[in-house]
Amino acid sequence: MQAQGLRLEVFENAPVLRPAGKEAPWAAILEDDVAALGSQESLQRLLVRRNSADKPDAGLLARARELSGRYDFWAVSIAPSADLAAAVPEGQWSGILRGDVLAAVQESRLGIEAGDSNRLIAEAVLRTAKDAAALAEVVRFFAGVLQLTEKIRGSKAPPAAGLLDGLQVQTEGNLMRATLVLSGAQLQTLVRRARDLDLLNATPPPPAP
Repeated sequence: MQAQGLRLEVFENAPVLRPAGKEAPWAAILEDDVAALGSQESLQRLLVRRNSADKPDAGLLARARELSGRYDFWAVSIAPSADLAAAVPEGQWSGILRGDVLAAVQESRLGIEAGDSNRLIAEAVLRTAKDAAALAEVVRFFAGVLQLTEKIRGSKAPPAAGLLDGLQVQTEGNLMRATLVLSGAQLQTLVRRARDLDLLNATPPPPAP
């Protein structure tokens, strides 16, 4: 691993895979079937908190185990909605997303079922069914804008625009679910687009003293 720039260390009694690059994410084994991936700072905070009296929320750990059984790759967050909104990078839509849309989000989760076709499922738990319906409309709006952009701009459209043709958005009570089936190449394009927008590196600001 060292030849590839990776080092295996122990931090707060947890095995940690540390990359050479400063911006590359760290990985840590929390339990036999649970691992965490994130920036150096966020992962170290998690491990310190895990061994302190202020442990991570038990509900979050239970959700992690549930998602681990359902998906090949997954992520879950119960970060305060204000932190999620603050993590949205500056851009054309940041003002909208920092408004009421994210304010009602109580929990967000993402899962990928890998295979010949990769099924990507994004879910958000909101305060009320009305909030879930509103978020679903926002997701449909963004997808529609990207699809319209693709038709107008043709080859100059954003690379991810055509990937949303099969997007399905549903609500069940206060749950909003968006499902997308992608080939391996399409999934790589979507990840590259997220990196271009700096969505994968967006981290909430530190809590106020």
